Amino acid sequence: MMSESMIKKVFLRFCLLSLLIIVVKTSPLKKSKKINILESCPNPIKGQIVYPDNSKYTQDITCENTRVTTFHPAAIVYASNVEDVQNTVKCAKSSNLTITARSGGHSYEEYSISGDIVLDVTNLNQIDINDNAKTAVIGSGNRLGPIYYNLSQAGFFIPAGSCPSVGIGGHALGGGIGLYARKFGTASDNILSIDIVNANGILITANANQNEELFYALRGGDDMTFSLVMAPSSDTHLELEGVYQGTKKNAQKDLENFISLSKPTSTEFFEESLFSSVVRWGFESVNDTMNPSHHPSKFKAKSFLIKPPGLSPKGIQSIKDFTLNTPKDCPTYAIFDLFGGAINKVAADETAFVHRNILYGIQLYMNLNGDSTTNKKCIDQINNFGTNYQKSFNISSSYQNYIDKELDNWQTRYYGSNFQKLVSIKRKFDPDNFFHFPQSI
Repeated sequence: MMSESMIKKVFLRFCLLSLLIIVVKTSPLKKSKKINILESCPNPIKGQIVYPDNSKYTQDITCENTRVTTFHPAAIVYASNVEDVQNTVKCAKSSNLTITARSGGHSYEEYSISGDIVLDVTNLNQIDINDNAKTAVIGSGNRLGPIYYNLSQAGFFIPAGSCPSVGIGGHALGGGIGLYARKFGTASDNILSIDIVNANGILITANANQNEELFYALRGGDDMTFSLVMAPSSDTHLELEGVYQGTKKNAQKDLENFISLSKPTSTEFFEESLFSSVVRWGFESVNDTMNPSHHPSKFKAKSFLIKPPGLSPKGIQSIKDFTLNTPKDCPTYAIFDLFGGAINKVAADETAFVHRNILYGIQLYMNLNGDSTTNKKCIDQINNFGTNYQKSFNISSSYQNYIDKELDNWQTRYYGSNFQKLVSIKRKFDPDNFFHFPQSI
């Protein structure tokens, strides 16, 4: 395990550019009008445009959760650079079309394709690491797998999630909880500066010295509400060689009670680097890190953030009983994410990410493998359980990156006491609500 004194902070610059989708919520626009909207822009869009009559269209609008079929984009425009993003914003605004952003396509409710225009970062995937300056420029088209791989080659890493196909843009600006958050904070906590395109199509910078309110809002307030993120700059850290903070010799003893909960038939303890652990759990091989793919499926998820001293035995048992008693076509499991540590070193009102007094989070994840009737019953079951569980055990917070359209009082559960401040910032920087989606501020 690397000592604390050996952990150096270096400057990492994420270049988060975007793809563009024009969405019509009722009937699709006629092709002639679509072409007119996109090709009559004062400044041409250089990126590829995909329309519904293109053979790629169905594949290109298929994201992580195929349960959601509400949104039908009228066109997909892959921005090739910042200028494409700016030109598209200006063109869209003049045509009264709205914009949402798509980084990795992991929105649980597919909100990344819910606007009239969606900026997607697929082709903006460069990673430039400057060893001398200790900086890196990471294109917003990058997903966590390639980021971890390339940073690991230079001996660095960033604290973020463990799913390799998740895009860095939405993940980091929604908070960015991961396995190393207790040690280094959330992904958003490590952001130093953010270059963005605002609702007028102007490229600006937000950090501690300029556009401070926007900098506050973007760190945990979501990347699709206030602007389009171009380039967050972040701390990175020297890569760790261990995850469990103790010796291999003591690991079995220290983890015995936790491991016994799942009653494993065998256990194995070994030491490996951060990147090796990502490969182990996220990929079939190291080569897969460079091209992590989506595995689209139908699912529904619930998030519960638990404050100290934690759930009672009855609360834990309720989760266990639910996972064991769902229909066979809707297998369900619970994921526990530990909070605390470095996460709590940041005040609840210092950034938009308000969840600073949380002991652990629970994600209840239900797969939907049945027919439409069975899946509907399963969705009703998990929705009812979620509502009753929050009331029974006084759970008032949920993680915004596990977004849930059926969540009651989501404004308070996601943003807590910071919500009204975020509303004020939204009105200041996007008074016309140009950037919005069904659960945006």
